[in-house]
Amino acid sequence: MGSSGSKNKSTPFEQNIAENSNGVLREKIRLLQEEMKETRRIKREKVGWQLLETNMVVEHLREEQARRDATVHRWKQLYLAIKTELDDLILRTHRGERVYWGVEEEDMMEGLQRELKTKEETIKILKARLIDMEQNEANRKREVDILRQSLRIMSNAKRAPSVTKSLSQSFCVSK
Repeated sequence: MGSSGSKNKSTPFEQNIAENSNGVLREKIRLLQEEMKETRRIKREKVGWQLLETNMVVEHLREEQARRDATVHRWKQLYLAIKTELDDLILRTHRGERVYWGVEEEDMMEGLQRELKTKEETIKILKARLIDMEQNEANRKREVDILRQSLRIMSNAKRAPSVTKSLSQSFCVSK
């Protein structure tokens, strides 16, 4: 009995080592838990900023789209007004009605033809502008996509070294 009793009992030195190792382990666990909480908090903040940046870009794109739509609408109204006037004028001339605006018919026809050419050129310019605006929109969408991908890459690149570093530190501390 004496020999089995001495095996279960440890010396004060051994008890002190066991208590200290438990305390060190508890401290390591506590530090790791704090580190995990801090990592989660930083991750939530990064996600919040990314969402804010994305929302700002989307809002900017919506504003641009609204401006572009308003401009296109105004040009369409102008085009329809011009077309209506010209159609009306053509119908009156085919019916034989005379239109006098204080000038002779020949002068009036030349003026109308010049006006028609000017308006056709304006329409061509507007169509070219519209095509250019659509290309700009496609370029902006592409740039936004590239920025989003870059943000993802950067956030993953930043996250990977910090996780590796914390794991290596915890591994070194436990040795």
